[in-house]
Amino acid sequence: MNYKIEFVPEARKNLKSLDNSIRKPIKKLFDKLERAEDPRAFGKPLEKKLAGYWRYRVESYRIIAEILDDKLVVYVISIGHRSTIYDKLNKRLNK
Repeated sequence: MNYKIEFVPEARKNLKSLDNSIRKPIKKLFDKLERAEDPRAFGKPLEKKLAGYWRYRVESYRIIAEILDDKLVVYVISIGHRSTIYDKLNKRLNK
């Protein structure tokens, strides 16, 4: 049972804008998630307003995703530096 990684357009844009030195480890994480039996083993669930989303950590960057078990998809919502990602995500989800 392998999961597929899918992106919202903004998350794909976030990934492309990153420096190659951080993009490579993030892509390695995505490869690991695609091969995993359960992608939850590599992340942490978010709480409060962001409950239902998962956080993956790569150095100082965070990947926020939703895991869709019925479709075997890890749906990447946002990628960004830990200092700004949660505020940006909260603002976007509260629109």
